[in-house]
Amino acid sequence: MAKKEKLEKDYIDFNINIERIAESEIKNIQQETNLIRDEAQKIGTAVELAQKDKESNRIRKKVNT
Repeated sequence: MAKKEKLEKDYIDFNINIERIAESEIKNIQQETNLIRDEAQKIGTAVELAQKDKESNRIRKKVNT
């Protein structure tokens, strides 16, 4: 019986360790995803501003000519 009990305990411990590692990895992935999303938003904002500036300059040139 002792071997079976030890095997069951080891199995439970192994699953607990897997869950902890998985939770840690998920947390890391979420943090990295948030950083990438924030950077993408910054880039998107910069692109929008650049397009608006380009359009404004184009309109000014038309008005001035």
